[in-house]
Parts: sequence; structure tokens; C-alpha cells
Amino acid sequence: LPRVPRLERPRIAVRDVELTEMGSAILEGAPSNDEDGANDTSDPQVDRRQLRQPGAIVFDALDRIVVQDRRTNCLHVFDAGGRQMFVAVPAPGDLDGSTGVSHLASGKAGDLYMQTGTFPEARYVHFDARGARAGELTFIGERAVFVPWTDARWIDRGDSVELVDLKRGEVAWIERWPDRRWFWRLDGMAVAPDGSLALSERSLIGTYGPGGEPRHLHQAPDWAESLAYSGTWIAATDGEDSVYLIRDADGVVLRVADLVEGESPPRFHVGFSSDGRELRVLDLRSRQLRWFELPED
Repeated sequence: LPRVPRLERPRIAVRDVELTEMGSAILEGAPSNDEDGANDTSDPQVDRRQLRQPGAIVFDALDRIVVQDRRTNCLHVFDAGGRQMFVAVPAPGDLDGSTGVSHLASGKAGDLYMQTGTFPEARYVHFDARGARAGELTFIGERAVFVPWTDARWIDRGDSVELVDLKRGEVAWIERWPDRRWFWRLDGMAVAPDGSLALSERSLIGTYGPGGEPRHLHQAPDWAESLAYSGTWIAATDGEDSVYLIRDADGVVLRVADLVEGESPPRFHVGFSSDGRELRVLDLRSRQLRWFELPED
């Protein structure tokens, strides 16, 4: 019998780059130690202003950083400089003991959506831009990301992605990578300020225009954990100590240098500023937020 060639991950050319650091801050109200504990939303003895166990996170359209606390399920909202603005508190019945928060999303005007269920429907608790509970959102699918300042959202249906506009209905449907291969199981979604979309499946990243038109397909150096998209640059972490930038136009891969400080292993999460000009890197272990000027296109 003929030998079947072994499939190997293609070698990716990666170049280290030192970005100009524009500033840094430590998130307020956030002790540096992680504490164990169950959901304590209803416990009056718990100080909800303290961020103890960072979980889901989103950089929103108002340049705020929103971090869910796994201990209380509250949402801690920080401004771009790391100062705590307020804490959004879910109602006691929003989560039961078996449900965890798996995803956060930012709506069109700074409102926030905290996912509290995935089967058989995705369920999100909705907070307005000031943190007041504003209702619930449910739909058939696994998760959603919202196009800033519009009524449109990209919904992950498992093996496809649908662009839905509340005023116009279904707008676009994507079920293939830009090279026409079918999706298998999507891992990550990120929306750019103009509504463009980046999707990831392990180390594969595809980009699409605001109407779902295919753009480019990229191979990241490793499994893409945290994912962000500016429309020009893709940012991704590898789940360890590296942050990568991929230029969407030509696939150039850059590894951001000099991010690891101290002996504790970092836990990076990435995002872009609302204008797409700065990279935001948050280490959830040290609670340090740093922002960098992006390279020229």
C-alpha cells in the first residue's frame, strides 16, 4: 500500500517587533491574587467592588475594558486608563449553580451582554451603558458579536455564521473559509469597528468584509486564544506568553516583544482601541493593562 504522507503544520515566518508603548495601568479594585469561591452574587458579605477571579472579558466600543468576576458574576467596567467606573450586578436568578459565564459582548451604544446559557438557545443578560440591567436576549445559536453603533450582529450557529440586522433581517450567511473550505467548529469571533469579521478555528484565521464577503485566510503560529480584529490587523494570543499581530493584507506575522514581566506566567487578553489605531494587552494575572501604537500598514 502507498504510504500516506503525514500532515504537518506549515512553518510560519514570525518576526519579533518592539511596539511603542503609549501607556500602562493597573486595574483599580483588583487584587493581584486569585481566590477560589463559588458564585456569590447573593452573598451580602462579598465586596462586589473587588475583582477576584477574572473570567470573560471584552474591550467595548467606548474604549472601556469589561471583566467578569467568576466569583460573583458581576461585570467590572474600567475606563481606558484602568480606573474602575462601575460594577454591573446581575439579578439573583440570572445564573444558577450549574451555569457559568462563557462570553461577553459589547452592543451598539456601550451596552453589555453577558452570556449565561448556550443550549438549546444562547441566552444573554443585557445591561445598558451605565450598568443597569436592561433585560435578556435569546436566539438560536452559540454566541454573538455586535457591530459597533448599529443594529447588526454576527451570530455563531455552530457550523456557520449569520449577519442579522434587527431592521433588515438576515443580511449575510457565511459557512466557508475564504479558500472555500467548509467550517468545522469555530473557536473565536471578533468584529472590527466597520463591521468586518475575523473567525478562528484552532490556528486558522479567516477575515470577511462588513457584508460577509471573504477577504483573507491566515495560519497563526499557534492555536488562537484571545482574538481581536481592527480591519487591518489581527491580534491573537497563544494561551501562554505570546501575543501575535497578523497584517490582514499580506499575512505578515509579528510577535510583540518584551511583554512578559516578572516570574509569574501571564494570562494575556487582547483588543484594539475603538479607532483601530492602538493594541490593548491586558494580563489578567497581574491586572496590568498596556497599550501600544500599531505598526504602519
